[in-house]
Amino acid sequence: MAQGLVITRDEHTAAELRRASSRSRDSSAARRMLALALIKEGRSRTEAAQSCGMDRQTLRDWVHRYNDAGLAGLSDKVGRRFRRWSELGVWQRVFDALHPDGDGAVVSVDATICKAHRAACGARGGSDEALGVSRGRAHDQDPRGGGRGRADPPPRAHGRERG
Repeated sequence: MAQGLVITRDEHTAAELRRASSRSRDSSAARRMLALALIKEGRSRTEAAQSCGMDRQTLRDWVHRYNDAGLAGLSDKVGRRFRRWSELGVWQRVFDALHPDGDGAVVSVDATICKAHRAACGARGGSDEALGVSRGRAHDQDPRGGGRGRADPPPRAHGRERG
């Protein structure tokens, strides 16, 4: 006979999990909290999973993550890439590339570095222009170039002559 799904953490009651789900900005994590609340209320794994739009195995996996990390474990965004990169040795390779001599210097890598790289990958090459402060929103610029902004609109705007 299969063993029932057991939530080992006892810091949240079913009512507290429901309150936390109503305050959560992450709708997926909120749905997982509601499924855990149903389990704590004594519902079957099948019933709790179906009520929250997941299958039994997925709910089982989220119960294990909740047991390991609490409410933070219910978000699939928190530390997911960091943990995966740690397990794959990516961080060690990054640090080794930054300091190949291993002199013990402090190296800091944060999300802005990753975002700048991802945003910069579509830029044209061959220019000396560095990433910096934005020169205006895309819709403020004249598509024909020339750097004209709203102060000097094109001759026809919205189908009417400007004068």
